[in-house]
Amino acid sequence: MLWVSTNVLTVLRLTFRFLWMPIGKGFWSVYTDKLRLVFTGVMVVIASNISVQAKNIVVPAPHDFILQQDPILLWTKIISNASISAACFVLFWILKHFIQNRKERSSHLIFWLLSMVLIAFGILHIMQIWGLYRPLYWIKAVIEVCTAALAIFTTIALWPLVPKTLKLKGHEEFEKVNRQLLESESNFHLLVSGIKDYAIFMLDPRGNVITWNEGAERIKGYKANEIIGKNFSQFFLPEDKEKGKPLQILKMASENGRYEEEALRMRKDGSRFWANIVITALYDPSEQLTGFAKVTRDITEKRHAIQVLEEQAALFDVFNDAILVRNLDGTICYWNVGAEKMYGYSAKQVMEKTSQDLLKTESAKPLAQIDQDIIAKGHWEGELTHYREDGRPIIVESRQALKTDSQGAPASIIEINTDITDRKEAEQKQLALAEMERVNSELQQFAYIASHDLQEPLRAVAGCLQILEKRYKGHLDQRADELIQFAVDGAVRMCTLINDLLVLSRVDSENMMITVTDLQKVLDQVKTNLLTAIEESGAKITHGKLPLLHVNDTLLTMLFQNLISNAIKFRDSRDPKIHVDAIRKNGKWLFSIKDNGIGFDQKYANQIFQPFKRLHSKDEYPGTGIGLPICKRIVERHGGKIWADSQPGKGTTFHFTLTEVKGNDDSEKAIASP
Repeated sequence: MLWVSTNVLTVLRLTFRFLWMPIGKGFWSVYTDKLRLVFTGVMVVIASNISVQAKNIVVPAPHDFILQQDPILLWTKIISNASISAACFVLFWILKHFIQNRKERSSHLIFWLLSMVLIAFGILHIMQIWGLYRPLYWIKAVIEVCTAALAIFTTIALWPLVPKTLKLKGHEEFEKVNRQLLESESNFHLLVSGIKDYAIFMLDPRGNVITWNEGAERIKGYKANEIIGKNFSQFFLPEDKEKGKPLQILKMASENGRYEEEALRMRKDGSRFWANIVITALYDPSEQLTGFAKVTRDITEKRHAIQVLEEQAALFDVFNDAILVRNLDGTICYWNVGAEKMYGYSAKQVMEKTSQDLLKTESAKPLAQIDQDIIAKGHWEGELTHYREDGRPIIVESRQALKTDSQGAPASIIEINTDITDRKEAEQKQLALAEMERVNSELQQFAYIASHDLQEPLRAVAGCLQILEKRYKGHLDQRADELIQFAVDGAVRMCTLINDLLVLSRVDSENMMITVTDLQKVLDQVKTNLLTAIEESGAKITHGKLPLLHVNDTLLTMLFQNLISNAIKFRDSRDPKIHVDAIRKNGKWLFSIKDNGIGFDQKYANQIFQPFKRLHSKDEYPGTGIGLPICKRIVERHGGKIWADSQPGKGTTFHFTLTEVKGNDDSEKAIASP
């Protein structure tokens, strides 16, 4: 009996030790701690009672009469209960070990409840053996109640799992899925190992290589048996190793889940290459780091191409032309500084946008047809209308060429656009000016012919009217004399007008001979021509120093004579005072002819140079309105300008410019009509 008691106490001590071992800090730890506390208390009470009762036992014997009479039955019950108790404790130990090593903590409570039930059943069967020799009914009842409570609670907790358990796949289905997974994993490994353009391999949490594919061997130069088990820091440059970069990269990948960079790496033979590296952290269901997946791509050629493109782009930025590169779908992938200046959009604004939509491209030829021609012929040239960011349209001379990839397939289109808006506008203006000059030339020719051909009949009409006036004046009534006078005056004015038109047309149409002319002599000649008018009006003409110029002396004489005669004609009651002067300014000679006449309102300063635009009636001041237009054409044919400053009652100053002549070359040359 002492042996039984000793073994029971040993089992209880082991039970307490198992129960007191740590379970872990899972979701159900609070509940299991409470159950452990209650169960431990019960076990302490039971153990105490057993110890007390054991002291009073001297020679234990079975209390049941049948068992006393049948030793075989007695030992059968002892052995069977001891075996059941031992099995319960062993099963408890197995479950405890399973719980502590299982990483999924969502079902820990169920397993701990089952463990408690097993312990309770084990103790209960020990009490069955003890009860054969000492009827401890209350202790046994307490243990039975605890066992029943644990069994009921465990049953309630297990009941919701029954439907889920029924949905679990059977062994055959699990085998099938397992085979499929193995095949999938095998295919994946075959796929990865066969990739040659990418180095794909796995690292353990410390960065040691655990897999290696053919692409890794080609890019890095190591065979699988040479690198597996070694740290991936061998791929780093010495200076990066000294800085601890390999560990930094693994740390960043584990913290962020992923790490990517473009950097220099080193091959087995020591050569360096540019690589695009992506490291992805791998975790198990409990979010424990299990390793890393690393993918490396050799981008040395790409980096070289980018460097060449950047050098070309820097060269392109020197030009004012807009240079852009667009993909075959029209999206912009390059935009130089010239394009920014021409269109107003920055490179950041236009990237990945369609160029034709952005610039609202207009063309006489369909844009789709232009793209087809570029792909078919490799290039296209023509004029396009684009719209700037501010909405202003511009005309560009566009040169577009097809860019192909290394296999010769179309890859993109490079477009060089030159802003020719100003040139096109100048061409339009030139065409309009040429058309205007053509019309003016025809009109001048017509005026010359008309004025020349009308002179003879008008001369005849005027002569007849003058004879009629001499012969019959005073012989008819007064009304007839007035009519004859009107007719004679009209004919004379018509002759004067035609002569002036003829002079104007000659100024515009005839070639003029240019000679070195002394303007002082020109003014003297004008004063001689206007001697009668000067004497009758009492005019005083003064002048400053006049230059020697390369001009047509006849036209300059006409210019001075028209302006001075106007100064004499448009006078008030005062004697006319006229001053002629010239100053050199900006490589040209600026002339001024100033008078003290009646003047005019400055708002008519442009009107007076138009043919037949008179400010006074012919009764106030006779004339045809052709004199000043003739002056304007003479000055313009000499490459100058003419204008007037005037105030009513304060006189008028006419200004005009003529080109300066250097030297005293008397040679003559002809300047054709423009």
